[in-house]
Amino acid sequence: MIPLRDLPEFACDFQPLRDSWLADEARVLTALLNDCGLDQEAAAEVDRLAATLVQAAREAPHPAFQDFLQAYRLDRREGRTLLLLAESLLRIPDAHTRNELVNSLLVSADWQAADRAAPSWRVEWAGKLLSRARRFVEEEDVPDAWHQMLLRLGDGVMRTALGGGISLLARQFVMAEPLPAALAVRDHSFRYSFDCLGEAAQTPEEARHYRDAYQQALECLANHQSAGRTDLEKDGISIKLSALHPRFETARWMQLQTELLPVLVHLVSFAAEAGIPVTIDAEESERLEITLALFAALHARPELKTYEGLGLAVQAYQKRAPAVIDWLHGVARRSGRRIPVRLVKGAYWDTEIKRAQELGLEDYPVYTRKVHTDVAYLACARRLLKQPDSFWPQLATHNAHTLAWLEVVARRLDRPFEVQRLCGMSDSLHDAYRRLSGRPVRIYAPVGDFNTLLPYLVRRLLENGSTQSFVNLLANPGIAPDILCRDPVATVRQTQIQAHPGIPRPSALFAPRDNSPGFSLSDVAGLQALQRRMLDFRFEVWSIDTDTDSGL
Repeated sequence: MIPLRDLPEFACDFQPLRDSWLADEARVLTALLNDCGLDQEAAAEVDRLAATLVQAAREAPHPAFQDFLQAYRLDRREGRTLLLLAESLLRIPDAHTRNELVNSLLVSADWQAADRAAPSWRVEWAGKLLSRARRFVEEEDVPDAWHQMLLRLGDGVMRTALGGGISLLARQFVMAEPLPAALAVRDHSFRYSFDCLGEAAQTPEEARHYRDAYQQALECLANHQSAGRTDLEKDGISIKLSALHPRFETARWMQLQTELLPVLVHLVSFAAEAGIPVTIDAEESERLEITLALFAALHARPELKTYEGLGLAVQAYQKRAPAVIDWLHGVARRSGRRIPVRLVKGAYWDTEIKRAQELGLEDYPVYTRKVHTDVAYLACARRLLKQPDSFWPQLATHNAHTLAWLEVVARRLDRPFEVQRLCGMSDSLHDAYRRLSGRPVRIYAPVGDFNTLLPYLVRRLLENGSTQSFVNLLANPGIAPDILCRDPVATVRQTQIQAHPGIPRPSALFAPRDNSPGFSLSDVAGLQALQRRMLDFRFEVWSIDTDTDSGL
């Protein structure tokens, strides 16, 4: 708990962000609709370009991963079972528990059905192997003692095979293990943003490990840059702040200024001298204000006054995203330098929803409908494109309609921008877009060993395995391009704008009983209000009237 006398005081004005943090979803989205609408001619041009991109992407060879998504969708038990295995199998330390997990999960799904639905021979063979593994676990014709012995003998083989399969799946999204290996296989017609995979540091030792990894990555990039490129055209690196400090949280703001900020200054100063772009990655919404405060402190450093490579990722699924862009516009104007902004839709939606429910917040910090996030993304993208003196837009998307919309709007505004995509995702779609538009494309390329892959893999599976995922739907040839590329703005305008009815607000989670109201330790304004209310009772004296008959 933060001692109320030690509440953090930021030099930045975050009030506009706080006003939209838990704002009503319908009100926020209604205000954004006018920022992303198109006239009839432009909308028709977007539709034609999106259909062309879909057709080109479907005609090109696609990775086996897309076949996997079709056979093991997350709306089916088989897909959810494999996701559970991917998330937990290699995290369990003891062999006995791992074996029990594998044996219990294998018999819970109909692998023969998935086998029959398999769109490729690789996935078909995977289904056959899983079906046989299930029959092995369920074998009833063998005496129990022999069956248990066979299970013990076979557990190691099955566990190794499943681990190998999950590893192979994870490497779909990872460029290489060490950075030098990734640099050796890069395609120089693309730009890259390398990410040293890793989750939040739990100890000072882990934080030092990640700091050294980032330093080594920067040194490696400095020695392997392509000649003739400007700083913003060069390959860069993404930095996750929670990996550099074990207590990256609002309660530790004073500590972060003395311990984390100097580390960032050292890393970014090195990058500036070498001309390497650096992007501060986006994380959970509770870390947004301290991320922005550290970014502002970095951006204002005198040794970085001519460096335009320091960028920030902004998540469009947060209701605060437009306010964040407006805040960054102010930072850019004061410094006279452009800020590269990687606009993404967001990868922690499930976590954000669950966290808000656990805390008993008034509402959610993110949109509850995917189509609302799509609309917010377009509105934020137009904000970036309309202010070329403040921003270098780096627009990350794997959606054909979004790509087409960005292209049409940018042409009409006569604005340059850079497209970004994840390694291993939508290769054919972006190849088609690059041929048609000539825009530069940057690949977000994670590097790291297998032990760091699992959390990243689970996020990618959740994104792509969703029934609403464009990548998932693109792999289904039965879905027509006009259905696949529906305009989210038109979709929202045709319906009543409201939050998802299946996701009640945290306060109504146990309706008809009210949920206990809570607060977030990152909500500085809320904690200040709590402090004022507590001061009202500072000199209050409470007593018990012992003369009153209690009735007990």
